[in-house]
Amino acid sequence: MAYLEISNGQDIMDSRDVIERLDELQGARDDLDQAVEDLREELDLAQEELDLAEEEDLHDRADEMRAEVERLNNEIGTAEAALRAWDEENESEFEPLKDFAKQGEDYASDWNHGATLIRDSHFEDYAQELAEDIGAIDRNAAWPACHIDWAAAAESLKQDYTSIEFDGVTYWVR
Repeated sequence: MAYLEISNGQDIMDSRDVIERLDELQGARDDLDQAVEDLREELDLAQEELDLAEEEDLHDRADEMRAEVERLNNEIGTAEAALRAWDEENESEFEPLKDFAKQGEDYASDWNHGATLIRDSHFEDYAQELAEDIGAIDRNAAWPACHIDWAAAAESLKQDYTSIEFDGVTYWVR
């Protein structure tokens, strides 16, 4: 299955993409966790049937239920191993992404509707692109654009943004 790639190497992200990837990861983990839980419930029922069969001296039924309990214990072990493997394989993406999304929810009012996240190292270019996009400067005019201090303009623009961290990298969001 192809999945949406989210990394702290991206210059610009949309919070909806972060949410979507986090939902994909959470859904996959929840499915594995639910499989373990379902098997445990089946095991509890099988154990109750085994206890009842032993109480009533139903040897054939007790043998059948012992085999079922053993099968379920094996399946639980396999399901738990799959969950542990998923955690090990995905924790380096999942945990930082959860932390990043939590910060975004806390600091960006439009997080669930689509907040733009700008990597700190790209913010100066973003400020220039924004100025061009909103018509503050003519993107085709060499002058005065070639004399604008874009670093200072970007620093001024950051006053309207909040910084959040994604696995050690700063992003700006409003």
